[in-house]
Amino acid sequence: MNQLLKTIKANLFPFIVFMILVSACVFGWYFYHPSSPYHARYSFVVSYQEVGTLSPGNRVVVRGIAKGQILKVELTDDAVFVKVEVLADAKISRHSEFRLINAGLMGEREMNILTADDDDWIADGDTVLGAYDDGIAGVGMVFLNAIADLDTMRQMVVALKDSLTIGTSGKKMERIVKKGKNLVRAGENLVTETRNDAQAVLDKAESTLQKVRGVIDDAASKGAVSVEKGSAMLAHVDSVLAQVKATKEELDAVSARLDKTDNTAGLVATGKGKLVKELDKISVDIDKLTSDIKKSGLKLNVDIF
Repeated sequence: MNQLLKTIKANLFPFIVFMILVSACVFGWYFYHPSSPYHARYSFVVSYQEVGTLSPGNRVVVRGIAKGQILKVELTDDAVFVKVEVLADAKISRHSEFRLINAGLMGEREMNILTADDDDWIADGDTVLGAYDDGIAGVGMVFLNAIADLDTMRQMVVALKDSLTIGTSGKKMERIVKKGKNLVRAGENLVTETRNDAQAVLDKAESTLQKVRGVIDDAASKGAVSVEKGSAMLAHVDSVLAQVKATKEELDAVSARLDKTDNTAGLVATGKGKLVKELDKISVDIDKLTSDIKKSGLKLNVDIF
């Protein structure tokens, strides 16, 4: 018995200190943590046309600070109604922006509320309209699609270039150049056919680059890439676009000259050489542009590459 009392007395002080620390943590959480039931809350509903992968328990952020959570997501024929609960000290105007975005390294969904400046506060039980935003991760997926489009475009350009050098069209052109005027009509037909193929590839290249330009511009406006980096990429896209347009103009010029002269052999040789050279430059520039976009993609908050 005496030994037990001695043991209790010897460990009493450490035990008291331990209990004080535990109690301090418990009371600290209860009185100060946002999730504590001690804090008053109110709830309201936000109506969306679409919400993505939103689930109960996802965060609600007001002016950059976590203030609550998603309570319920209800899908109806007319809209998707999201019920949220926030702390009572979170004063939110009815005219605020209620955005659903992807945030964090894992791309988790959250409601991000950008509050308006007026005093028309939301009350418990109110319903307001929200906006769906792809967020950073959404931008990342668009970047991936843009890179896939660029790769497809590059393959088309390389295939056209190869057809003019090692393919059937290339061999026919060599015959025309060697035999000259004896194959004038054949030369005209082949150049017209090649022009149509090249025109289709270059038109596709131009539309793809315009699409990529829009993706980069949108990413810069959302803050997914820095303004400086976005401007540099846009300048790169514009450079390749200008090259594609110049190649199209050169192609049209050769076709126009072909209609006015019988110097088919000379035109075929000159036109083929210039077109192959320009296509080679375009394919190299597309590779560089793709690499540039990938490097910028690594700067995104979500690692998409």
